Amino acid sequence: MKQEMIIDALARWLGDEFHKPLLAILQDHVGEKRQHAPLYIREKLPKQGRRKQIKQVDVAAVDESAKTVRLIIEIDPDANPAHILGAVGAALVADIYVPTSKHSSSDAYEIEDCVMLYATTVSGKPNSQKPQQLEVLEETINSKLVLANRSCRIRRVYIRHAWDENQLIEECQRVIREELGTDGRAKPN
Repeated sequence: MKQEMIIDALARWLGDEFHKPLLAILQDHVGEKRQHAPLYIREKLPKQGRRKQIKQVDVAAVDESAKTVRLIIEIDPDANPAHILGAVGAALVADIYVPTSKHSSSDAYEIEDCVMLYATTVSGKPNSQKPQQLEVLEETINSKLVLANRSCRIRRVYIRHAWDENQLIEECQRVIREELGTDGRAKPN
């Protein structure tokens, strides 16, 4: 899987589809606009940022006017359930995103009514049970979110897979359009 190509394609598409002032798009790894998108537990303190940083995501869409994170995307070639749970679990317990060069609470973006999209490719082996395994994992995570929705800042997790990069990009775009509509704001439950 060409992870950086997928990150770049989705970030560019999001920038075109949901341009400012609706959403600002942050992307890690690639591109001239490369910017870390670190998620933190509680707050980020000067010279202590790494202590509370729990995850750096590949793509994040933030609503600058509301100071909230609306969409988190993780692109990963590893479709191992334990690895997926680590990435999703880290995002589920995060509270805020703070730009790497900022430290004050006024610079923080709350993760609120957010959607997370974990995307991966799977092998095209005819007897592969990986697609069904990923569907069960997504269903289970979301059923547990319903139970914990009072304290969870992420309201929906998608685990999407495809046989190749182009199919994966199209599937991610479909999910994002479905969730964010045309105004860039997550649809309420």
